[in-house]
Amino acid sequence: MKITSSNFNYTFQKPSLMRQPVKDEFISFNGRSFNAQIMKIGEANIPERVLGRINEIIAVKGKYADVSIYDIHKEVYAPLLACTSLVRAKELYPEFESVKDLSQQVFKDKTVGSRIQKYEYEGLNPDDASLFFLKKVYYYASSLKSREDYLGIWKSSLVSLFNLLNIVPFKTKYANYLRCNNPQWRTQLSARAQSQWDSEEGKSKLLPHLQDPLMKQKNAATLAGLKKDPQFEKKRKAYFSTDEWRGENSLMSKERWADPFYAQNISEKIKALWTDAAYRARQVERFKKLWTSEEYRMLQMETRALSRQDPGYRERQSEISRNNWKNPEYRAKTTAGLQRRYVDNPALVEKMRQLGIKNWQNPDYVRNQQPIIKARKAAWDEMEDVKAIMKELALEFPRLGKILAKVDRGQKLTDEEEACHLLYFNMFNKLCPDFGERFSKLVRKWVAYYKAEQLYPPAATL
Repeated sequence: MKITSSNFNYTFQKPSLMRQPVKDEFISFNGRSFNAQIMKIGEANIPERVLGRINEIIAVKGKYADVSIYDIHKEVYAPLLACTSLVRAKELYPEFESVKDLSQQVFKDKTVGSRIQKYEYEGLNPDDASLFFLKKVYYYASSLKSREDYLGIWKSSLVSLFNLLNIVPFKTKYANYLRCNNPQWRTQLSARAQSQWDSEEGKSKLLPHLQDPLMKQKNAATLAGLKKDPQFEKKRKAYFSTDEWRGENSLMSKERWADPFYAQNISEKIKALWTDAAYRARQVERFKKLWTSEEYRMLQMETRALSRQDPGYRERQSEISRNNWKNPEYRAKTTAGLQRRYVDNPALVEKMRQLGIKNWQNPDYVRNQQPIIKARKAAWDEMEDVKAIMKELALEFPRLGKILAKVDRGQKLTDEEEACHLLYFNMFNKLCPDFGERFSKLVRKWVAYYKAEQLYPPAATL
């Protein structure tokens, strides 16, 4: 695409810039370059004045200009908004030269033009009517269907009036683009969409459309294209990191999961996904690829370290874990999963054993583990009441020692031994419901002490 002096003759543009083509550079705005925006709208649908301004921005700011065609349109037609007469508008915008003054025209009786001349539209002076319509069409890009913007005048009447006044509205694609990028219009559209979702009737109409496979595929392709733009990803991550978004998302998530139908539906879909061997293989490959990136590994480590330092996060995780382990079904499933993973998988056990040997031959690993080992021992030494309960409870399970020894050696338990093992821990959790929380707090306290190499040990925690 090229703008030259032969097809662009407005005096306020610099000739040296008018002849430059729109470069195929990635000028980012919500993941779209100027070229992408122009292709979407259609070059023939965009006013030449706006195209000329695009060339100026490319020449001056280069590929990092973070603006949209909507922004440029507002900038180009902003002087029109300040005009107080049609004569002044024609001086600034020569393309309006043929626009007629409504007050000087002759209209048939009872037509819109005639009624305006008779002051039947409140707040609209016949002398300013043509300028009023120019501002609505060119600056605000108001739809001819919007009776609210045009004082209640119907579209058919506006079309006839504009033909008489020589006011040429924008092409439909361009006008739609401007409206879709207008923040006020988007807010109104969002409010209407929200009202639909809030009603059962509206929701029943929207869900089939959103669940259409073709629509899902189209939305996925659009998002994948946007994610390739670093600027878009940066903005998206910044927005998702705000406290406002997190608060709103948390509230909406809680409301959704409080619905038993929603919870069951999502759970069934997740289970169905993970029972698909091909899906599992893709996810494994994806995570392997991610963890080969040093940047990703460092980001995950930093994120987890920050989470562990947040008392509120640790408390929430502890509460979730405690509640889960109080559920016999969850405990049985988890125990069975661990059994399948470790006891029934000798190859994995051997692999982990070799990895452990390798780690303990690493001086840095040993040095990092020493405070944790010492902290666990110190924490356990403080829990005399728990030791007494375990000792007394063990008297009711004569075979417990052998069972625990088999677990330590990674040997498979019989069904009877598994039941005994589970019963023991169920009874222990009833007698010591806060054991996990107390032990974790003590370990953290002693780890901090050993890492800091304090002269005096911390005070005992009751």
